[in-house]
Amino acid sequence: MGDYEVRRFRAALPGEDGYEQTRAWVRAVGAGFYDKRRPDEFVAKMAGALVADRREITGAYQQGQVPAASLGAEVPVATFATFRKSLNVGYGVLVPAHLITAVTVRPSHRRRGLLRRLMTEDLERAKADGVAVAALTASEASIYRRFGFGVATSERRVTVTTGPGFRLAVPSDGRIETADPAVLLELAPPIFARVHRALPGSIDRQERYRLAAGGQWDNDGGEDAALRAALHFGPDGEPDG
Repeated sequence: MGDYEVRRFRAALPGEDGYEQTRAWVRAVGAGFYDKRRPDEFVAKMAGALVADRREITGAYQQGQVPAASLGAEVPVATFATFRKSLNVGYGVLVPAHLITAVTVRPSHRRRGLLRRLMTEDLERAKADGVAVAALTASEASIYRRFGFGVATSERRVTVTTGPGFRLAVPSDGRIETADPAVLLELAPPIFARVHRALPGSIDRQERYRLAAGGQWDNDGGEDAALRAALHFGPDGEPDG
């Protein structure tokens, strides 16, 4: 492991010290997930989301001579990021959760212990901070069992045909109105906060979800011109869904 230096730092915005380091790290994450090359505007928006979430980002950097035609020594060969959000453990009790994301190792640098080093050191630091639970989503779930992770939830998609035979079992209250997605930038967080406190297993949302709900973040990080939005107004006339 002497050929690599691990650096942990906070994301920076364009124009701030550290932005070029943040920019190179975002580029490395994209390469690790085989994404297409992102424009500078996307990187700047991503950096803003990283800052809003107060993410700590980590990179493993090659030491010594790096071939001139490669990505360069300033682009990490492995990436890792963490941030803290609250987890509902039942009865409206919210506890801090250590959330892990952006875990990549460049194919040419695998089988060298980089993932194990980054994960082990990070979990040890979280434990020392007194955090009770760590969580992640995984493209390849089997990778993470060795570090103590297991299945916490599953997802199912259901399609309902709302034809003439479809009827609600109980009368509805309030009303639903079409809305401009942009209003969700301000309305979605407090609405979600109420659901978050009532739903066991819920994890607080990251900044990117707020931007996506408001039509400010599509798959390429740009505006989502196809997004449509609706609001449910309760009996008191306040939006609650």
